Amino acid sequence: MSTTKLASRGWYHAMGKAIEQLHQDSFPHALIEVFHRAFTFNFAMIMIFPVDSIPTLVYEDTVSGLMKDKERLENYFDGIYLLDPLYQVATQHPNAGLYSLKEVTSDDFYRSEFYSRHFAHTTLRDDINYLQPIEGVGTVIINIGSKRRFSAAEAERFHAIEPWVLSMMTCHWGEPANQPEISSEHANLHQKLTASLQNFGHSQLTDRECDIVQMILKGHSSKSAALKLNISGETVKAHRRNIYKKLDLQSQSELFSLFLKALAAQDEGSAYADPLEAYLAQPDHH
Repeated sequence: MSTTKLASRGWYHAMGKAIEQLHQDSFPHALIEVFHRAFTFNFAMIMIFPVDSIPTLVYEDTVSGLMKDKERLENYFDGIYLLDPLYQVATQHPNAGLYSLKEVTSDDFYRSEFYSRHFAHTTLRDDINYLQPIEGVGTVIINIGSKRRFSAAEAERFHAIEPWVLSMMTCHWGEPANQPEISSEHANLHQKLTASLQNFGHSQLTDRECDIVQMILKGHSSKSAALKLNISGETVKAHRRNIYKKLDLQSQSELFSLFLKALAAQDEGSAYADPLEAYLAQPDHH
């Protein structure tokens, strides 16, 4: 294993600084500086996926010009995060550990609408993620992204420091004083968005067709959806054709656009459980 950079004086100095700054506001920056001493990357982010609220961005370190479309990225917190493969893994009681991009994403990720509408606009080609669930908080994420593929040697180094990184995450964010406050506004927004995703299409489709819609929106191919739902790939394709026919759609992209429009139509206190029903009730929805 190539651990040269992990044995450097600069590496140990950065580790010491990070330990010194535990339980201080400067800790997230100090922790990412440790990674800078051992790796070359273009983006770093620390985020918390709370149990019952929208994601909380704790720290971000990015190079100038990395994000091509800032407005699209800001939409992440308006509901697209629900379709993020990383969010889905982080909120399904994951084991603490290091997860590569391949381990987090579905087989159809690069053809998914989440990829084209969000991930592609970061211009990143690879990332790794440290996930640390913390009771009563949610899952803390350290995301390190690169505009190139990480090498096998770099992957080994990421794995080599995994126990130390996870321990530091637990020590810092396990303390109540270091945990972000969850506003009732954000909690209510998350509850509304989650319910809207779960109920999307129920007024127009069968329960099984709604299951397929969920799989499509989350980036699964017909094969992957079939495995998840324990049905055949041909059955998934048949359901997919029926869904598109019933909703007058031609593609996955149109389905995703319809979902976003339906979210926007679901006002506070809406009489419709299904956001699609709320959208279709608008006189000018076409």
